[in-house]
Amino acid sequence: MDTVNEKNQILTMTLGTVSEAGYELVGGDTGCSVSWATNNIHIDDNDLLNFLLPVRSSTPAADETVAGIATHAFILNSDSIGFQGVQAKGEEWLAVNGNYIVKYNLEMTGGEALFGSGATGTSTIDYTLSEVNDGSAVTYPGDCLPVLTDVPATQDAQDILRMPGSLRFSSGTSPADIQKFYLQYFSGQGWKQISDLAFSDGETDTSYVQSATGESAIVSVRTDGKTAQVKVDAFAGQPAASSASGTPSPNPGMDILTRISLASSKALGSANTPSVYPSYALSMDETMPTASGSDSTSLEAEVQNADMHYVLTTNGKKSEVLRFGGQVYAITDGKAQPGSALTDIGWTTWQMDLAIIYGTAAMANPQPQASDTLESRMADKYAIDSSSLQGGLTDIGMGILPYTITTIQGTIWIDHETGGLLKADLTFDADVRKPGDTKPTGHGKGELHILFHQIGKVTVSPPQ
Repeated sequence: MDTVNEKNQILTMTLGTVSEAGYELVGGDTGCSVSWATNNIHIDDNDLLNFLLPVRSSTPAADETVAGIATHAFILNSDSIGFQGVQAKGEEWLAVNGNYIVKYNLEMTGGEALFGSGATGTSTIDYTLSEVNDGSAVTYPGDCLPVLTDVPATQDAQDILRMPGSLRFSSGTSPADIQKFYLQYFSGQGWKQISDLAFSDGETDTSYVQSATGESAIVSVRTDGKTAQVKVDAFAGQPAASSASGTPSPNPGMDILTRISLASSKALGSANTPSVYPSYALSMDETMPTASGSDSTSLEAEVQNADMHYVLTTNGKKSEVLRFGGQVYAITDGKAQPGSALTDIGWTTWQMDLAIIYGTAAMANPQPQASDTLESRMADKYAIDSSSLQGGLTDIGMGILPYTITTIQGTIWIDHETGGLLKADLTFDADVRKPGDTKPTGHGKGELHILFHQIGKVTVSPPQ
């Protein structure tokens, strides 16, 4: 329908519902707004009828068939609407079976009684049903995309949110049983599990791929001990891509999004899955926008299998930790003292922002570039630019973190041989919130620079 904005400009609004998803696309705005279920602020199937004026009287006309539906036709005039001082003419067609409105035309000319004080003009209403029960597939206008309805939620799921390419919900089911639920579902659909990662903060990520189509999905489960927060991200399939130099990208059964999504986990490893690199040095610099300014974090680490030595600096505060032979040590003034799990918590916390920033980049329409070489290792290179992404970015932080990335750009390098991350240079914009607030209170810019180097050449020494 057409509407008028505050500048007296005519805008065309496209509104609709598909299942429990509501869509709104406004002319002049390139973004498609999507809402779901109880959060749906868009029209329902009958709200357009509210724009049709009630008919008080009419004159029967010859019956007609409209859009394949047998109808009784009626002539409308000024008496039909009952407005004083308003000239009106039109027609209404009611279905023979069901008596519902199939078509409605009304033109009204008048003054203040119709348009308000000091105003005169003509109003036209033209309402027509079409494609009734013809079985046509839904055609999504503009950049609107279908929400993810094919993937189920657990039986006890609460706070379900389905959006294009994603499913979010909370559940009282154990994380292990949730992952088992999705293993059974995806396996039953002919998908193959390609990774199963468990992190020290309790999150589990399981990835699946459909080799025939290149489609992929990642199921992430995080729990506070009572309630599990579940997110399922599905990615459309892509054919095996070639780099600009003509070198085929590896793993043709795994699409680009899945390959990039898994690269950081492959390089870092987890409590249950070792890194694809026997040893490496790691350098990381990060700037995160906050409601009060920004936070800066830097990391220098040497990692050899399960042993590591790292220096983590957050807003100028430095901590040095050694993990060797299954023991954790805090290092002060060059001397190692036995520590606890809390001593080593920094290794987990810095990866939380990495997961959000890097995970968002992986979903921002990565494009293969000419292959590169980093320290004699062949690297597959990808350009990241969310401005070319239809429908905008998904908040993979699920609104839990005090920031939401709105745009992201940069470059990612992935080791051709192992699929592990080698390097990432990313810049982004984000809406930020104060603690306890649910709506953004500001906007800022951030950066992430991470480099895995000296691969296979690092040795971690025992405590001194």
